[in-house]
Amino acid sequence: MKFKIKIAGKATVVSISEDITSMYDSKDLIAAVEENLNVDNRNIILDLAEVNYINSAGINVLLTVLTSVRNKEGELVLASISEKVKSLLVITKLNSIFTVKNSVEESLQFINELESLIDQQETK
Repeated sequence: MKFKIKIAGKATVVSISEDITSMYDSKDLIAAVEENLNVDNRNIILDLAEVNYINSAGINVLLTVLTSVRNKEGELVLASISEKVKSLLVITKLNSIFTVKNSVEESLQFINELESLIDQQETK
């Protein structure tokens, strides 16, 4: 699976450029996410702009990433998803557990606001 990783503020942006159809093909992606979570960066944005199709194995990949992120008390945001992927999330009712934003920029803004709220709560 082809993907690129970029640190952007308080989040790691993972831009995936292929369909997500296999746990085996996604093992490098999962390892890269877990590696980035270990560097005190607990938020991941998956940029799915170039992903047209996700099957049941792909859903398992997304759930695996979500579990890794939540175990580090972070947030996973799915950005720029296609209508097909959006429909799949609705049909499987997974749209209620994933945070979905229209763009990477909107996702970064969401993460920044979330981190600001956490910082405010910690200083009280």
